Amino acid sequence: MKRLNQSVKKTIFKSNTAMVLVTLLTFLLVNVTLLSIFADTYEKSIVETSELDEKAFEAKELLEATVKDSNYRFGKTLPQELLNMGYQLYVIENDRLVYSNFSEPEIVDEYLRKQIIKDGKCHIYVQGGVSVITLASLETEMEFYSVAGEYSELWDNERASRIFIWLFLAEGLVSILFLYAMSQFFTRRLTKKIMTPLNQLTDGAKRVQTGNLTQEINYKGETEFEQVCKNFNEMQFSILKGNQEKEKYEKARRDMVAGISHDLRTPLTAIKGSVKALQDKVVSSPEMEEKFLDTAYRRTLELDSLIERLFYFSKLETGGLAFEFERVLIDDYLRGYIDEAKLMYQEYNLSFVYDSKFSDGVVEIDKSQMRRVFENLISNTIKYAMVENIVINVELDQRDNNIIIKYWDNGKGVPSDKLPHLFEEFYRVDESRSQKEGSGLGLYIVKYIVQEMHGSISVGSNQGLLFEMVFPGVEVNNG
Repeated sequence: MKRLNQSVKKTIFKSNTAMVLVTLLTFLLVNVTLLSIFADTYEKSIVETSELDEKAFEAKELLEATVKDSNYRFGKTLPQELLNMGYQLYVIENDRLVYSNFSEPEIVDEYLRKQIIKDGKCHIYVQGGVSVITLASLETEMEFYSVAGEYSELWDNERASRIFIWLFLAEGLVSILFLYAMSQFFTRRLTKKIMTPLNQLTDGAKRVQTGNLTQEINYKGETEFEQVCKNFNEMQFSILKGNQEKEKYEKARRDMVAGISHDLRTPLTAIKGSVKALQDKVVSSPEMEEKFLDTAYRRTLELDSLIERLFYFSKLETGGLAFEFERVLIDDYLRGYIDEAKLMYQEYNLSFVYDSKFSDGVVEIDKSQMRRVFENLISNTIKYAMVENIVINVELDQRDNNIIIKYWDNGKGVPSDKLPHLFEEFYRVDESRSQKEGSGLGLYIVKYIVQEMHGSISVGSNQGLLFEMVFPGVEVNNG
């Protein structure tokens, strides 16, 4: 049976409620049991002690008549006559014992004297299962107590009353102990429910501290703790992902440094060789001398381009790259740039094809940074197109209120699984650097610039590589 999840608040409420209810029900059950036992005893006592002795009124009349006799002097006659009727006598005068044939004289001070009515009249009542006659003479300051029967039942009732008190105290003590035991039981259950996820979180934190970020916390229980454990797992996964990305980034940086060293060494070696050849006068003709100088110059340009790109990347990393935005008629801008590019890249045997679907689109860009975008795209095409006659296509289009610029070549492209990584910094399709030189920063810089100009760029395949840039159009108020 699947247990439904519940909140910690509900668990605590149910635990405390159960603890209190169980204790109160136990207390109630013990009380009902005790009361039922003593109710029977009390009821029996009432029934048994509700009847007077059959000679009670005769004894009462004898005592009244004797005390009222003006010639009466206390002697042995009254006690004997009462004793013949089954009554014991106890006489006090001025708080001093005058006579007693009580078998239990201590009951007078303990019970009877506390209840006597000093009005000169004779009173008769039943107490503790015996008939009692009392009379307090106003003339002689004498007190008469006559009792029929033994006070054993009175003692029993007194003992029962004391036993009841002790039982009540014992019941209270047992209830306290039971309440303590129940609180311990339910508290331990509640503590276990709470400590289980806390212990798992503690163990998880220790694992993270030691670098183990792959083991998740599997907890099913109270809703709040489930959410906490879920958040912990997500945090752990984020740390793991961050570490992996950091490790990948550091590896790429190391590879970049090694690659840059290689890229710098190649043109430097060519320059060094050309200069050395010229110094040693090994050049046999002015044509050869010009060729060596031309090689040195081109290699110098390569060094300058590489250093400039690294410097540019440094600005990106430190946030020191400034943008100067201006509204540009994008069709005019692209036509002008392509005309320049045809001259700039004529030695690379490039062909440019421009197609404009409309001519009045306006965007807000930094023209010099936009030039950097196209230079990096063309440089990437030259390195990786791997065809003899490279054709670069640029198309201007409009979609809703956005300006679309497409750039593609007729090269061999890259495998589809590598397309999503082309804009990552330091990423190179050829990891070994055995085929093409490069820092892996060109397309990363392209994406950064496009996004800083409030646009977006994506890459796909169209025979060769296809780049699509989207910029928000700007409405021009001609009025």
